Amino acid sequence: MESGLNKKVLLAIAIASLSGCGGGGSGSGGTDSGGNEPTPDPLPTPVEREEQSEQAPTFSGKAADGYLASALVCLDLNANLKCDSDEPNAITDDQGNFTLEATEEQKAAHSVVVKAIAGQTIVLDNPDETIDKPFTLTAPPGQEFISPLSTLVAKALKDNPELTPE
Repeated sequence: MESGLNKKVLLAIAIASLSGCGGGGSGSGGTDSGGNEPTPDPLPTPVEREEQSEQAPTFSGKAADGYLASALVCLDLNANLKCDSDEPNAITDDQGNFTLEATEEQKAAHSVVVKAIAGQTIVLDNPDETIDKPFTLTAPPGQEFISPLSTLVAKALKDNPELTPE
């Protein structure tokens, strides 16, 4: 019974949190846990892999707050919610898709982070404008669809290790 109650509480929190999300283009953005706009972090340049082996393991996913084009995506190997230069990274395409080089073990153990970049990232709900405020999205390890809801689930799991993504 307690598990059912936890799920209901998590769902209520997610719905309440999302009810304020416009999901629109310019101005759509996340905040840190204190309600403040996050300080932009220096962003790594996506690595061009000229010598990428066709045998290199990859996985694909999608970034959405409205689909996000030209956002930086990385596999957060050190769990700092930043895209560091030594982490697998990519830029989302014009439909919010991304592909990262990583093993199944890495994918299962680490979260994907999406950094929407002011002046670069486009929320496809408003495709003629770039966003004017940066924000970060993430998901629990192993997830391939990164959104505001997956970000709330990841935070709930971090805050309460007894919960499961399900």
